Amino acid sequence: DGGGSSASDAAMTAASDLLGDVQVSHKQLTDALTLQPIVFRPLGELFDTAFAPPDDAQKAHDRLVHHVHYFQTNYLALVGLSMLLYAYIYAQFGIFLAVAGVCAGAHHATRDTAIKVGEHVLTRTQKRLLFGGVVGVTLLVTQALLYAVWCVAFPVLIIVAHATFKKRDARKRLTVLYNQKMASKPKRKSE
Repeated sequence: DGGGSSASDAAMTAASDLLGDVQVSHKQLTDALTLQPIVFRPLGELFDTAFAPPDDAQKAHDRLVHHVHYFQTNYLALVGLSMLLYAYIYAQFGIFLAVAGVCAGAHHATRDTAIKVGEHVLTRTQKRLLFGGVVGVTLLVTQALLYAVWCVAFPVLIIVAHATFKKRDARKRLTVLYNQKMASKPKRKSE
């Protein structure tokens, strides 16, 4: 299939441009994009080893790939939790903004101050509509900013920082792999 290999080559080129000096093989990229079984790791395991900056870019890359694979369900739960937190915060903040905006708009619209648009002086109804629009746009912009911070930037920053700075614990990983293998092994019947 010629189209698949050209798409694969394009993905490899894009990945190597993005990663710069870090060497990534086709197998590593394919492994990174392969979904793993859904396993929620215990929180104690998530924070059980020391955190330290990696020695070089390759080690940072290795840690990032390893931890994203290993803790992917925990990281997905973090994103979901941040979305729930966002919904709660925005519901409270949105109500406050709506009430404050309506109060400010009503106060300004009932004042005797004239608002001119060109040669036209706005009536009270037009002022209320104008300030209602300003409140609506303010709510939309606030919602977009909160969404960007809480649901995108915040979880991604925490995930990348955790996955990059968490040291790998090889002994614990080997123990987990051994226990998984032993659990999947058929048991012998006692005679």
